[in-house]
Amino acid sequence: GTDRVYDKGTTAAATYSALQGIIASDAGNVTLDTSGVSWAFGNANVNRDAASNAVLAKSMTATGTAVLGGSARGHYEIDQPTGVSAKITPKALEVGGLSTTAKTYDGTDFATVTGTATLTGVLAGDTVTYDGTNASYHFADANAGTGKAMTQTDAELGGSSAGNYMVGNLTFTGDISKKKLQYTTEGVTRQYDKTTGATVTFSNILGVLGADVVTIDGSRATWAYGDADVAERDRTRAGTVVYFVHTRGGETNPFFGNGCGGTRYPR
Repeated sequence: GTDRVYDKGTTAAATYSALQGIIASDAGNVTLDTSGVSWAFGNANVNRDAASNAVLAKSMTATGTAVLGGSARGHYEIDQPTGVSAKITPKALEVGGLSTTAKTYDGTDFATVTGTATLTGVLAGDTVTYDGTNASYHFADANAGTGKAMTQTDAELGGSSAGNYMVGNLTFTGDISKKKLQYTTEGVTRQYDKTTGATVTFSNILGVLGADVVTIDGSRATWAYGDADVAERDRTRAGTVVYFVHTRGGETNPFFGNGCGGTRYPR
């Protein structure tokens, strides 16, 4: 028998193997004609194990018989198949009506969901409800990003027709925003030269989670003093963006520099 998805019908299908036992001289002159055979399940429902809820095969019955064709058919006879079975598999329902709450990257794929679930795909006349009491929701992965696909585990279906269905795709998406990191900088003392250019060193990236590896790339940043004059202590300011390089997901995450102190001394 051939497995198929629940559709409230009892129609079944079977595939037939090649004829066995034909002698060499009759090869090609004996055929099997199954056009007069139709198959059906005893009922339209998914057959499930009472204890585990696993989907089981169910018996099929045939109407009509298969017959032999070809010029050598008169030399042979066939037995009609018995004990044929197949599965009616549950129909997957799409889950909508829910949305994820805002989340900042925390190294996990867990999501918090709000709203009232709706089910798409329930066949007319069937009664199915969604029970998310024990469900947990997950982003496709833990990385920061927008429009991320969602999955769920342990959601259940209720209603008189629930056994014929399964929870399918979640139709909503979610966002994980980037976690902001802090870093410290120290200006490098230099001699007065009538310019405002400054050099800084970077250190102490704060806020990195767990085993994540993050480095700071200051090669795209330029720094400058507020003016070119000598002072006991100046404040430098960021001229361009400093970049953090985060190994998770291969992303490069930009953050603006925080400003730091530096000293120029007289020539």
